Amino acid sequence: DNIVFDGAGYAIQGSGSGNGVKLSGRNNVTIKNVEVRGFYQGIMIYNSSRGNKVFGVRALQNSHGGVWVDSSTNNNVAGNMVVGGFEGIALSGSGGNNSVVRNDIDGTEFYGVSLMSTSNNLIKNNNVSDCGWRGIVLSFFSCNNVVVENNVTECRVGIEVSYSSNNNTVSNNCFSMNLIVGVDIGFLIPESGPEWGGAADNRIIENNVTRNNLGIVLIYSKNNTIFHNNVEENNSSVAIIGSYFNIWDDGAIGNHWSDYNGTDANHDNIGDTPYVIDANN
Repeated sequence: DNIVFDGAGYAIQGSGSGNGVKLSGRNNVTIKNVEVRGFYQGIMIYNSSRGNKVFGVRALQNSHGGVWVDSSTNNNVAGNMVVGGFEGIALSGSGGNNSVVRNDIDGTEFYGVSLMSTSNNLIKNNNVSDCGWRGIVLSFFSCNNVVVENNVTECRVGIEVSYSSNNNTVSNNCFSMNLIVGVDIGFLIPESGPEWGGAADNRIIENNVTRNNLGIVLIYSKNNTIFHNNVEENNSSVAIIGSYFNIWDDGAIGNHWSDYNGTDANHDNIGDTPYVIDANN
Protein backbone atom coordinates (compact mmCIF):
# COMPACT_ATOMS: atom_id res chain seq x y z
CA ASP A 1 0.00 0.00 0.00
CA ASN A 2 0.85 3.69 -0.41
CA ILE A 3 3.59 3.28 -3.02
CA VAL A 4 4.34 4.65 -6.50
CA PHE A 5 5.33 2.25 -9.28
CA ASP A 6 6.96 4.51 -11.89
CA GLY A 7 8.07 2.61 -14.96
CA ALA A 8 10.12 5.60 -16.17
CA GLY A 9 9.02 4.88 -19.74
CA TYR A 10 10.25 1.27 -19.78
CA ALA A 11 8.20 -1.71 -20.99
CA ILE A 12 7.06 -4.93 -19.35
CA GLN A 13 6.84 -7.66 -21.99
CA GLY A 14 4.61 -10.71 -21.49
CA SER A 15 4.29 -14.01 -23.33
CA GLY A 16 0.49 -14.13 -23.71
CA SER A 17 -0.58 -15.13 -20.18
CA GLY A 18 -0.85 -13.64 -16.71
CA ASN A 19 -1.05 -9.99 -15.67
CA GLY A 20 1.48 -7.28 -16.33
CA VAL A 21 0.69 -5.53 -13.04
CA LYS A 22 -1.74 -6.93 -10.44
CA LEU A 23 -3.12 -5.25 -7.33
CA SER A 24 -5.18 -7.42 -4.99
CA GLY A 25 -6.59 -5.76 -1.89
CA ARG A 26 -4.15 -2.86 -2.25
CA ASN A 27 -4.78 0.79 -1.43
CA ASN A 28 -3.35 4.09 -2.66
CA VAL A 29 -0.93 2.63 -5.20
CA THR A 30 0.03 4.71 -8.25
CA ILE A 31 1.04 2.94 -11.48
CA LYS A 32 2.48 5.31 -14.06
CA ASN A 33 4.79 5.82 -17.04
CA VAL A 34 5.07 2.19 -18.11
CA GLU A 35 4.29 0.15 -21.22
CA VAL A 36 2.60 -3.18 -20.56
CA ARG A 37 2.53 -5.47 -23.60
CA GLY A 38 1.71 -9.05 -24.51
CA PHE A 39 0.00 -10.31 -21.34
CA TYR A 40 -3.47 -11.80 -20.89
CA GLN A 41 -4.43 -8.73 -18.84
CA GLY A 42 -2.31 -5.61 -18.82
CA ILE A 43 -3.27 -4.21 -15.42
CA MET A 44 -5.61 -5.95 -12.95
CA ILE A 45 -7.00 -4.21 -9.86
CA TYR A 46 -9.36 -6.31 -7.75
CA ASN A 47 -10.37 -7.74 -4.37
CA SER A 48 -11.56 -4.52 -2.70
CA SER A 49 -8.59 -2.44 -3.81
CA ARG A 50 -9.19 1.22 -3.08
CA GLY A 51 -7.85 4.63 -4.04
CA ASN A 52 -5.37 3.46 -6.69
CA LYS A 53 -4.30 5.46 -9.76
CA VAL A 54 -3.28 4.30 -13.23
CA PHE A 55 -2.01 7.01 -15.55
CA GLY A 56 0.45 7.48 -18.36
CA VAL A 57 0.35 3.75 -19.12
CA ARG A 58 0.51 2.24 -22.61
CA ALA A 59 -1.30 -1.11 -22.58
CA LEU A 60 -0.65 -2.70 -25.95
CA GLN A 61 -1.89 -5.99 -27.40
CA ASN A 62 -2.79 -7.69 -24.14
CA SER A 63 -5.11 -10.49 -25.22
CA HIS A 64 -7.95 -9.89 -22.75
CA GLY A 65 -7.63 -6.19 -22.10
CA GLY A 66 -5.72 -3.14 -21.00
CA VAL A 67 -7.01 -2.20 -17.52
CA TRP A 68 -9.59 -4.13 -15.47
CA VAL A 69 -10.94 -2.87 -12.14
CA ASP A 70 -13.10 -5.49 -10.39
CA SER A 71 -15.00 -5.20 -7.10
CA SER A 72 -12.96 -2.19 -6.05
CA THR A 73 -13.70 1.42 -5.11
CA ASN A 74 -12.45 4.96 -5.75
CA ASN A 75 -9.83 4.03 -8.33
CA ASN A 76 -8.79 6.45 -11.09
CA VAL A 77 -7.77 5.29 -14.57
CA ALA A 78 -6.70 8.41 -16.46
CA GLY A 79 -4.54 9.49 -19.37
CA ASN A 80 -3.67 6.02 -20.66
CA MET A 81 -3.46 4.45 -24.11
CA VAL A 82 -4.95 1.03 -24.81
CA VAL A 83 -4.50 -0.68 -28.18
CA GLY A 84 -5.82 -4.12 -29.14
CA GLY A 85 -7.05 -6.96 -26.97
CA PHE A 86 -10.60 -8.12 -26.29
CA GLU A 87 -11.56 -4.98 -24.35
CA GLY A 88 -9.92 -1.71 -23.44
CA ILE A 89 -10.86 -0.61 -19.91
CA ALA A 90 -13.34 -2.60 -17.82
CA LEU A 91 -15.11 -1.93 -14.53
CA SER A 92 -17.07 -4.74 -12.92
CA GLY A 93 -18.54 -6.04 -9.70
CA SER A 94 -19.35 -4.37 -6.42
CA GLY A 95 -17.55 -1.26 -5.32
CA GLY A 96 -18.01 1.63 -7.73
CA ASN A 97 -17.12 5.30 -7.53
CA ASN A 98 -14.28 4.68 -9.98
CA SER A 99 -13.34 7.11 -12.76
CA VAL A 100 -12.17 6.44 -16.32
CA VAL A 101 -11.01 9.76 -17.73
CA ARG A 102 -9.01 11.03 -20.75
CA ASN A 103 -7.98 7.64 -22.09
CA ASP A 104 -7.37 6.73 -25.76
CA ILE A 105 -8.66 3.29 -26.72
CA ASP A 106 -8.25 1.91 -30.23
CA GLY A 107 -8.67 -1.33 -32.13
CA THR A 108 -10.09 -3.61 -29.44
CA GLU A 109 -11.89 -6.75 -30.59
CA PHE A 110 -15.10 -6.20 -28.64
CA TYR A 111 -15.42 -3.31 -26.14
CA GLY A 112 -13.72 0.01 -25.64
CA VAL A 113 -15.02 0.84 -22.13
CA SER A 114 -17.11 -1.84 -20.42
CA LEU A 115 -19.15 -1.53 -17.23
CA MET A 116 -20.72 -4.74 -15.96
CA SER A 117 -22.69 -4.95 -12.69
CA THR A 118 -21.09 -1.79 -11.34
CA SER A 119 -22.59 1.55 -10.32
CA ASN A 120 -21.76 5.18 -9.48
CA ASN A 121 -18.78 5.47 -11.83
CA LEU A 122 -17.62 8.35 -14.04
CA ILE A 123 -16.66 7.80 -17.70
CA LYS A 124 -15.41 11.10 -19.10
CA ASN A 125 -13.36 12.58 -21.95
CA ASN A 126 -12.28 9.26 -23.47
CA ASN A 127 -11.57 8.70 -27.16
CA VAL A 128 -12.71 5.28 -28.35
CA SER A 129 -12.27 4.17 -31.96
CA ASP A 130 -12.33 1.12 -34.21
CA CYS A 131 -13.77 -1.35 -31.69
CA GLY A 132 -15.13 -4.62 -33.04
CA TRP A 133 -18.44 -4.24 -31.21
CA ARG A 134 -19.39 -1.66 -28.56
CA GLY A 135 -17.42 1.50 -27.96
CA ILE A 136 -18.95 1.97 -24.49
CA VAL A 137 -21.27 -0.57 -22.83
CA LEU A 138 -23.21 -0.48 -19.55
CA SER A 139 -24.77 -3.86 -18.85
CA PHE A 140 -26.14 -6.21 -16.18
CA PHE A 141 -27.44 -3.80 -13.54
CA SER A 142 -24.87 -1.06 -14.03
CA CYS A 143 -26.79 1.89 -12.56
CA ASN A 144 -26.27 5.54 -11.62
CA ASN A 145 -23.19 5.98 -13.80
CA VAL A 146 -22.27 9.20 -15.64
CA VAL A 147 -20.97 8.98 -19.22
CA VAL A 148 -20.00 12.45 -20.40
CA GLU A 149 -17.89 14.17 -23.08
CA ASN A 150 -16.57 11.02 -24.76
CA ASN A 151 -15.88 10.56 -28.47
CA VAL A 152 -16.77 7.16 -29.94
CA THR A 153 -16.14 6.61 -33.64
CA GLU A 154 -15.99 3.74 -36.13
CA CYS A 155 -17.17 1.00 -33.77
CA ARG A 156 -20.17 -1.20 -34.51
CA VAL A 157 -22.19 0.36 -31.67
CA GLY A 158 -21.32 3.73 -30.17
CA ILE A 159 -22.87 3.11 -26.74
CA GLU A 160 -25.15 0.36 -25.42
CA VAL A 161 -27.09 0.60 -22.14
CA SER A 162 -28.83 -2.72 -21.48
CA TYR A 163 -29.78 -5.57 -19.14
CA SER A 164 -31.48 -3.48 -16.43
CA SER A 165 -28.77 -0.82 -16.37
CA ASN A 166 -31.01 1.97 -15.12
CA ASN A 167 -30.78 5.60 -14.06
CA ASN A 168 -27.58 6.42 -15.96
CA THR A 169 -26.74 9.81 -17.50
CA VAL A 170 -25.26 9.91 -21.01
CA SER A 171 -24.63 13.52 -22.03
CA ASN A 172 -22.46 15.74 -24.22
CA ASN A 173 -20.87 12.80 -26.04
CA CYS A 174 -20.12 12.38 -29.73
CA PHE A 175 -21.16 9.07 -31.32
CA SER A 176 -20.15 9.21 -34.95
CA MET A 177 -19.57 6.91 -37.94
CA ASN A 178 -20.51 3.72 -36.08
CA LEU A 179 -21.41 0.84 -38.36
CA ILE A 180 -24.68 -0.32 -36.74
CA VAL A 181 -26.00 2.34 -34.35
CA GLY A 182 -24.84 5.38 -32.44
CA VAL A 183 -26.97 5.01 -29.26
CA ASP A 184 -28.55 1.67 -28.29
CA ILE A 185 -30.81 1.43 -25.24
CA GLY A 186 -31.70 -2.23 -24.61
CA PHE A 187 -30.81 -5.56 -26.13
CA LEU A 188 -33.05 -8.19 -27.73
CA ILE A 189 -32.75 -11.64 -26.12
CA PRO A 190 -35.93 -13.55 -27.05
CA GLU A 191 -34.68 -16.83 -25.59
CA SER A 192 -34.73 -15.31 -22.08
CA GLY A 193 -37.79 -13.09 -22.45
CA PRO A 194 -37.16 -9.97 -24.52
CA GLU A 195 -37.77 -7.36 -21.83
CA TRP A 196 -34.94 -8.68 -19.66
CA GLY A 197 -32.47 -7.00 -21.99
CA GLY A 198 -34.10 -3.58 -21.63
CA ALA A 199 -33.10 -0.54 -19.57
CA ALA A 200 -35.15 2.19 -17.89
CA ASP A 201 -34.96 5.71 -16.46
CA ASN A 202 -31.78 6.69 -18.30
CA ARG A 203 -31.11 10.26 -19.45
CA ILE A 204 -29.71 10.63 -22.98
CA ILE A 205 -29.19 14.37 -23.30
CA GLU A 206 -27.20 16.81 -25.50
CA ASN A 207 -25.24 14.24 -27.48
CA ASN A 208 -24.10 14.47 -31.10
CA VAL A 209 -25.29 11.33 -32.87
CA THR A 210 -24.06 11.75 -36.41
CA ARG A 211 -23.20 9.78 -39.55
CA ASN A 212 -24.04 6.36 -38.10
CA ASN A 213 -25.99 3.72 -39.95
CA LEU A 214 -28.79 4.17 -37.36
CA GLY A 215 -28.86 7.07 -34.93
CA ILE A 216 -30.82 5.84 -31.88
CA VAL A 217 -32.54 2.53 -31.12
CA LEU A 218 -34.65 1.56 -28.11
CA ILE A 219 -35.23 -2.15 -27.54
CA TYR A 220 -37.71 -3.25 -24.87
CA SER A 221 -36.88 -0.19 -22.78
CA LYS A 222 -39.11 2.33 -21.06
CA ASN A 223 -39.18 5.62 -19.13
CA ASN A 224 -35.97 6.90 -20.67
CA THR A 225 -35.49 10.64 -21.29
CA ILE A 226 -34.02 11.50 -24.68
CA PHE A 227 -33.82 15.16 -25.67
CA HIS A 228 -31.56 18.02 -26.79
CA ASN A 229 -29.58 15.57 -28.94
CA ASN A 230 -28.31 16.38 -32.41
CA VAL A 231 -29.32 13.39 -34.57
CA GLU A 232 -27.92 14.21 -37.95
CA GLU A 233 -26.84 12.59 -41.23
CA ASN A 234 -27.51 9.02 -40.13
CA ASN A 235 -28.82 6.57 -42.72
CA SER A 236 -31.85 6.18 -40.42
CA SER A 237 -32.54 8.38 -37.41
CA VAL A 238 -34.44 6.20 -34.95
CA ALA A 239 -35.91 2.72 -34.43
CA ILE A 240 -38.21 1.44 -31.70
CA ILE A 241 -38.63 -2.24 -30.76
CA GLY A 242 -41.11 -3.03 -28.00
CA SER A 243 -40.37 0.22 -26.12
CA TYR A 244 -42.88 2.63 -24.60
CA PHE A 245 -43.39 5.58 -22.25
CA ASN A 246 -40.10 7.19 -23.23
CA ILE A 247 -39.82 11.00 -23.11
CA TRP A 248 -38.47 12.76 -26.19
CA ASP A 249 -38.62 16.45 -25.14
CA ASP A 250 -38.30 18.70 -22.10
CA GLY A 251 -41.84 19.97 -22.48
CA ALA A 252 -40.86 22.53 -25.12
CA ILE A 253 -37.79 21.36 -27.05
CA GLY A 254 -36.99 17.87 -28.24
CA ASN A 255 -34.11 16.71 -30.44
CA HIS A 256 -32.67 18.01 -33.69
CA TRP A 257 -33.56 15.49 -36.39
CA SER A 258 -31.90 16.18 -39.71
CA ASP A 259 -34.67 14.26 -41.55
CA TYR A 260 -37.48 16.33 -40.00
CA ASN A 261 -39.72 17.47 -42.84
CA GLY A 262 -42.11 19.73 -40.95
CA THR A 263 -42.27 23.53 -40.97
CA ASP A 264 -40.91 26.28 -38.75
CA ALA A 265 -43.05 29.24 -39.71
CA ASN A 266 -41.75 31.60 -37.01
CA HIS A 267 -38.10 30.58 -37.48
CA ASP A 268 -37.53 29.82 -33.79
CA ASN A 269 -35.70 26.57 -34.64
CA ILE A 270 -38.52 24.52 -33.11
CA GLY A 271 -40.68 22.56 -35.52
CA ASP A 272 -44.35 23.52 -35.70
CA THR A 273 -45.39 19.86 -35.81
CA PRO A 274 -43.91 16.96 -33.82
CA TYR A 275 -41.31 14.60 -35.24
CA VAL A 276 -43.20 11.31 -35.39
CA ILE A 277 -41.42 8.35 -33.78
CA ASP A 278 -44.31 5.98 -33.03
CA ALA A 279 -47.60 5.95 -31.15
CA ASN A 280 -46.02 5.04 -27.81
CA ASN A 281 -43.11 7.48 -27.85
